[in-house]
Amino acid sequence: MPPPHKESSEPKMHRLPSRFLWITLLTVATVVSTPQAASTHAAAPAIATLIIPKIGLHERIREGVGKAKLRRTIGHYPGTAKPGQVGNVALLGHRTTGRAPFRKLNRLTKGDSIVLKTKSHSFRYVVRRIRIISPSRTNVLNPTPLRPGRTPKGRYLSLITCHPKGSDAKRLVVIAKLVATKTTKQSKS
Repeated sequence: MPPPHKESSEPKMHRLPSRFLWITLLTVATVVSTPQAASTHAAAPAIATLIIPKIGLHERIREGVGKAKLRRTIGHYPGTAKPGQVGNVALLGHRTTGRAPFRKLNRLTKGDSIVLKTKSHSFRYVVRRIRIISPSRTNVLNPTPLRPGRTPKGRYLSLITCHPKGSDAKRLVVIAKLVATKTTKQSKS
């Protein structure tokens, strides 16, 4: 088995960062390589805000998992559920690169609360499982995470990052289940 690839500082055209290269098995992701396109891509509106009180995380989530985006924020994997929907909301983030929003993700334990806030709702998820998996195990993106062939009935959240810190040898996956939904004040008017 070859050693884990270290990410170079030079931009690569039409490639995901090596840490998330396994994702291309499921979807073709467009990675922008021009500074103008990258700034437009990164400035896209947030689809939600991720709040994890235990680790002090309060970060915007943007659609997509391109290189420029993941250096600046947490990305929502295209084609997975949106916050609150039946299925699996898959979010990717770095632990050591760029802003590294998932640097403390390994501190979460079963029962911890995670909140996703959109303009109209607040969704509270509770951590159910934490797994270390191989990068080839793409069924973490399934509507029922890590459970191939299951019909989605629940509302799940999967937080995915590299493991151990500084390596892309494995993936740390935190799986949570929706337990409460609140309508925000903004949406009541």
